[in-house]
Amino acid sequence: MFGLLLSVIWNIYILQVNAEFQVTVESGTIVGKKYDNYSVVGYLGIPYAEAPVGEKRLQNPVKFGNFDGAYTANKWSKRCHRFRNGIPSNEESEDCLYLNILLPTNTSRKPHLLVVFTNGGLDETILLNYIADVRSLAFAVVHFRQGPLGFFADESPGIADVKLALQWLKKNSDKFGYVDITVMAENDDASVLAYALAQIENDVFSRAILLNGNTAVRRFKPEYRRTKGLILLLKATDCLKDKLDETKACVKALDIEELIKATRRLKYLDTFGSSFRPKQSVDDKIYPVLMGFQSSLSDEYRTDDDFDVRYSEGQFNKFLSDVFSEKEYKNAAFLRKLAYHHYLLHDRDIIVPTRNLVFSLRPKLNPVYVLEYVTKNPIYTCLNSYSGAVFENFCGRIWKYFTRFATHGEPAETKCSLEDPSFPRLMSTKRDYYLRVDENGAATWEFQFYQSGYAFWNNLVPLVEKHNVTIEKTNTKQAKTEL
Repeated sequence: MFGLLLSVIWNIYILQVNAEFQVTVESGTIVGKKYDNYSVVGYLGIPYAEAPVGEKRLQNPVKFGNFDGAYTANKWSKRCHRFRNGIPSNEESEDCLYLNILLPTNTSRKPHLLVVFTNGGLDETILLNYIADVRSLAFAVVHFRQGPLGFFADESPGIADVKLALQWLKKNSDKFGYVDITVMAENDDASVLAYALAQIENDVFSRAILLNGNTAVRRFKPEYRRTKGLILLLKATDCLKDKLDETKACVKALDIEELIKATRRLKYLDTFGSSFRPKQSVDDKIYPVLMGFQSSLSDEYRTDDDFDVRYSEGQFNKFLSDVFSEKEYKNAAFLRKLAYHHYLLHDRDIIVPTRNLVFSLRPKLNPVYVLEYVTKNPIYTCLNSYSGAVFENFCGRIWKYFTRFATHGEPAETKCSLEDPSFPRLMSTKRDYYLRVDENGAATWEFQFYQSGYAFWNNLVPLVEKHNVTIEKTNTKQAKTEL
């Protein structure tokens, strides 16, 4: 009884002290955290769904119920497990369906909200400085399930997480005092976000920034590769059962650390796409979008840095056989010859699908902007303390585009300047220009949009597939002996 009385007194005290920074939502009252040096208030670690643990593991998210008294939102929530090597699991948690909001306080107008969907660690001080400088922009950082917990068999609770979080932010926009919502993500997170946007109501968000990921890239395709990683994981954990219900029950009973270790032990070749991916077939929704892509292969793929002198010619030939498999390509052997020296994955999996997509989004009805950038991962790179002065010019340039797109609906003013060029949207000029930002932050207009890769994958490969091509096998061993 005495403990209950103390709890009531404490809640009354918290509400009185922080009366200026409390918001009442359906679940109850949320008490924020004031950052005096920045004129920012934070509402951190707000649950938008019940903890997806125990029987709720592998299930779609369940809307959060009611708070037990006033909810003190003053601590960043842990991120969802990404099931990737090199990431300490103590920075992640299975109980991770939270969102974090940072709002400017000394502004005469309601700020626009930029929602970042990521499970990467972002630096609080950088975010606070950014909001303090811009004033017209608020930030929300949302965590969602990934890996086998986000994509299991034919179910995609990770996409359902994104949808529920967005609906929560839209529903409570008046309570927190922000206006239209711009969403953004990069790499595989951007693809998950794009799949979610295709299924959500039109009035929930205003525009999107999709960096190196969308519904067209092959990181989540083709379909026949979708369950490969999951089956390997189920075998490794002794959870591959005859019936799906039995399989799911087994996975639900696993300790999370056991699941993480089993995932990391498996030799997934992410070269061929995400090991865990959604089963999705969507018609792309039309909305204002800034579509970005990086000019080098994304971090999810293995690169030449991952290989050493033991990487044999046979292993490379196996790689080519997987890229051009007989399951997908009738003339796979001939195409492997053609593509031997081509930058296969970057063009096939990212660039060409993105090009196909942006020109199908009816840019006359909704603005479509295309951006190429050299420095990898501009969300994680620019919003992390490690980047320092090395990326200062790049981050300053590219985030200026993101900010203006979120607050004005276009990434740059219309002006004529070589140092600070305009950012034309598709079909607004005689040529379809896109903008390229190099590692020093210099921006230039480009066009033709990787024409050689487009011609190879969209013209040459389909042309070859229309014919039956036979190639003469070479006796490699004999040829080496004669040399």
